[in-house]
Amino acid sequence: MDKLVNREEIARRVAIRGGYTKGEMEEVIKTIEDVIEEAITDGDVVKFGKLYKLFLHDLPYKKCWDNLNQRYVDRHAKRVPKFELLSRLKKIEIPIKKEEQND
Repeated sequence: MDKLVNREEIARRVAIRGGYTKGEMEEVIKTIEDVIEEAITDGDVVKFGKLYKLFLHDLPYKKCWDNLNQRYVDRHAKRVPKFELLSRLKKIEIPIKKEEQND
């Protein structure tokens, strides 16, 4: 199973690599998260280096079929966050290893 790299783990790795304390990095990462959320809420486009871009995408009004209740419902027009990979993440391709089967 793949290891989850959450905020705490990112802070730990950055602290080791950059010579900071883990606590300092956790505070910086929390602040970055707050700034990104605020920017997206304000309608700004957030580009995080060459990793990814976040922006608001317009979803128009539309009638949608509700299969559970067997009726059409209105989806009102709204703006929702959208995520786009940029060059450093797009180019990652890791071949899948065939697992050895026990005979």
